[in-house]
Amino acid sequence: AIRRAKIDLANEIPEEPPNNVTDTLSVVFKMPTGERIERRFFKTHTLKDIYNFIFCHPSSPDSFEIATNFPKRTLQCEEEGEKTLVEAGLGGREVLFVYDLDA
Repeated sequence: AIRRAKIDLANEIPEEPPNNVTDTLSVVFKMPTGERIERRFFKTHTLKDIYNFIFCHPSSPDSFEIATNFPKRTLQCEEEGEKTLVEAGLGGREVLFVYDLDA
């Protein structure tokens, strides 16, 4: 069921903005495996977009949360999924940590 959900959601992930476009933010996701994934998003993309991007990534745990490090706070991707990245307090260059909730 989770594999099917990942396939369905993969189609909803917005395309990565090109390098030369402004109004974007660059995110480095630190995965539980230690892997680092870099990706650009438009500032108007939503928390749901970054959640789906991680959820569909091959090294993603099935159940996880995404958090900032400083100040440490968990992004409420499900409850506030429609918030844009700017509304969620993200901007410029971010390092976000993905925590495996089943670990």
